[in-house]
Amino acid sequence: VDVPEDAVAGKYMMVVRVTELDEGAAEETSVSLSVASERIDQHGDSELWRHTRLRWLDSTAGEGVVDLAAVAKSLQANPRASEQLASRGRADVWQPVTVDRNTFVLTASGARAVRLGWRGLPASLRVGATELLASPMRLRLKSKDDSLLRWTTTGAAPKFAEDQDGGVGWVASGEMHGDEAGACSGIKVEMRGVLSSDGLAQLSLSLQAKGGGCALSDVQLQVPMVESATRLVNGFNFKGATRPEEIRFSWREEVTELTSHNQQGLDCRVWLGGADAGLQINLQGVEQAKQAAASHCGQNDRGELECDDLISAQYNVALGSAVWYNKNLGGATVKVQAPPHSTAVLFRRTSRRQLRRRASEAAAPASARVTMITIFTGALTVPSHEALVLPARLLLTPVRGADKPRVADFDTRYFHMQRFTTVAQATSAAPSPWIILHQGNQLNPYINYPFLTVGPLKRYIEEAHAVGAKVKLYYTVRELSTSAVELWALRSLNGEVLVPSKAEGGHAWLKEHVRSNYSAAWHERLADGEVDSSVHTPAFTTRWDNYWIEGILWLVKNLDIDGIYLDGAPYERSVLRRLRAALEPITANRPNPFLLDLHASCFGHPHLPYAELYPFIDSIWYGEQCNYIGYSPEQWLAEVSGVPFGLQGQMLGDNRDQWHGLVFGMTCRIYPDPHRCNPRPLWNALDALGMRSPRMLGWWDKAVPLIAEPSQHVKATLFIGSLHGKPTYAVALANWAHQAVEANINFDYAALTALGLADTDATKLQMMAPAIEGFQPRRLFASDANFAMQPKNGGMGQGWLLQLRVTQL
Repeated sequence: VDVPEDAVAGKYMMVVRVTELDEGAAEETSVSLSVASERIDQHGDSELWRHTRLRWLDSTAGEGVVDLAAVAKSLQANPRASEQLASRGRADVWQPVTVDRNTFVLTASGARAVRLGWRGLPASLRVGATELLASPMRLRLKSKDDSLLRWTTTGAAPKFAEDQDGGVGWVASGEMHGDEAGACSGIKVEMRGVLSSDGLAQLSLSLQAKGGGCALSDVQLQVPMVESATRLVNGFNFKGATRPEEIRFSWREEVTELTSHNQQGLDCRVWLGGADAGLQINLQGVEQAKQAAASHCGQNDRGELECDDLISAQYNVALGSAVWYNKNLGGATVKVQAPPHSTAVLFRRTSRRQLRRRASEAAAPASARVTMITIFTGALTVPSHEALVLPARLLLTPVRGADKPRVADFDTRYFHMQRFTTVAQATSAAPSPWIILHQGNQLNPYINYPFLTVGPLKRYIEEAHAVGAKVKLYYTVRELSTSAVELWALRSLNGEVLVPSKAEGGHAWLKEHVRSNYSAAWHERLADGEVDSSVHTPAFTTRWDNYWIEGILWLVKNLDIDGIYLDGAPYERSVLRRLRAALEPITANRPNPFLLDLHASCFGHPHLPYAELYPFIDSIWYGEQCNYIGYSPEQWLAEVSGVPFGLQGQMLGDNRDQWHGLVFGMTCRIYPDPHRCNPRPLWNALDALGMRSPRMLGWWDKAVPLIAEPSQHVKATLFIGSLHGKPTYAVALANWAHQAVEANINFDYAALTALGLADTDATKLQMMAPAIEGFQPRRLFASDANFAMQPKNGGMGQGWLLQLRVTQL
């Protein structure tokens, strides 16, 4: 019982009624509660045996609009924290969406804007200065003879309303009719949407027949995108890479590792774009998620609820909508096509006034080629007794920093160790490091339950802070250690928090003590010989997320942790939004921002399941099962780096990949020991060049003032840093060819001068390669020099880090 803090001391009598499920029998019992005058600290949460933390399951922390005034007040008192937060682009994510009701333009954080047409569908999707739509999105309904039904709007403009989280919703309605005799009497169409402050637009297309049911041969959602802005793809059975001219996606198509990540439940998503702007489309079915949440079950691959064994089915909450799937009749195509001959063709049978209005909605020049995305259902019947709802979620990327100089983060340096390492050892390896205490570490031994070693953990954090180091903890959901004090209470919740399964198995402790109806998860032998076993907790739809949020808040307030390391993130975006919202007021006055760091594997799509979480994430670390050696530069850009999404990133690998990662502003971490990945020599060189947080102009950037040749194999990125108050310049090159090459750099000297490298030309520019252990020897090059570069994966010499400087003749 959570006794209110202002309760009067005394004895309270109450009656508790317990009723069986489905209106079964009820029993009552009398309870006497004695309340003392002394108040217990933090409701007793620091004393696990009390089980007071179980009330965290019903926490609403972080819901609603963030108190911007409170955050601003804290930041004003701490300019360093304000500067750090702004540099990571999260400073404006809480700003409410604005709407211009005359032009139908909604604007969210990160310079992202949506302009609606009269039908309620986006007519323009803009990220910074980049327009993504070639023409307005369209809903197309085909009758049984494949003729298009006409859409007639009600004549009213979309209606807008602000929501409690700072977003803006809208609704528009109309009707669609056929021409031929005997066609449907009509279909009512309602378009609902909401744009949230994090840049996610959630659309809901509702169809309901008038009179009897209406049989259609197809329902299509068309998204005409500007071809030049969509040169990369990730999803619809394709790994992140260069987009082909045509993609055909089927829900049940057999996929292989050569073409897809082949991960259940995630191929209902696709991202198309580039480094400057992009769009992720998510056809995730809201109806399945709600069913799973209500039943504590999961879906199989057909979207059917499955309650006996949820080991895999729980993750299929992320499956595409059952309406889009349509018993495997649905699918999608992505096809590059010539521009339409005339905008009028798209809007036949409309009045001249409507034609002028629709033509004005065109987002991009008519001469531009189009990447047409067509999502379709196949044949179906629109019912009259209820609405048929087709969902689509649109995320504009990057989630931050559009039209702002891109900055590389070589300042945040991770010391990531799975076993105990002293603070002195960590700081000797990386001065002022961010120390990650991984699960299994003696200070954080029990997976996703960092509450049993609070004393030594607190002392370690205090020692780290005293010497300028920061400490992050491995703490997520998905597995829960069987050492959790609340284990048996959670087990009594009928599968709501602990995933049920007939498979059972796992470590001997589980078989002996838990015995049945559980799903065995990770287990390992700890340094002291004890075995930490664990069970699965549900993904996406669980009150355990509430406990996790409160657990982090408790760790911040009581242990002063500096961040959380997420090993995967099976959360709905609302969970991370709430966590950030609850953290912001209590961490804004820190000298360094509280960082959320996400790790994932390339076995599954590394970006697709998590992109909607990116507005609340600070950095990514993708690498397990990433084929660094085999990836092309475009695959590095779309699959591994955070560049197209506005995130910083690091590599999980070894020293063989450091040249290629540097081109994307990434170094590896010290993990799993200081030798397999040793970024320290490169860090030292970057420090000497003033490159801790440099501006980055990559090979993908239109404004990059240089190009490496041969360009199909060698890529170059320019960094602009600062040392002793003066600008510094450096170029990173890497060879992607599997043979040795001779490379050179072509410079745009006027552009270099405009970037501050004054009075430079081909005769004055020199390139100096500092000596970097395990990376490169010291060399001096003229501006027209050739560079010998070893094959990819060929050891030292696969790339160069070159300082640019002007010499006076």
